[in-house]
Amino acid sequence: MEVLADWREARHAGRLSDRLATTLGVLERATAADGATLEAAVAEALDAGVEPGALASAGYINLGFNVINRVADA
Repeated sequence: MEVLADWREARHAGRLSDRLATTLGVLERATAADGATLEAAVAEALDAGVEPGALASAGYINLGFNVINRVADA
């Protein structure tokens, strides 16, 4: 799990593929509601070879976790 604690460092150390790292970047920006950089992150993920369907699936999973987290906090 240390990889997910700092996925950027894990990417630079070669422990994460570019596809996974760019997908995590998209999810981070989507969760932070940073629309200004979300489009660039999606483009970077697609350029890294992430399939559009896989990116959409990751987004839906992320959405589910965010909803559960917000309901639990409420």
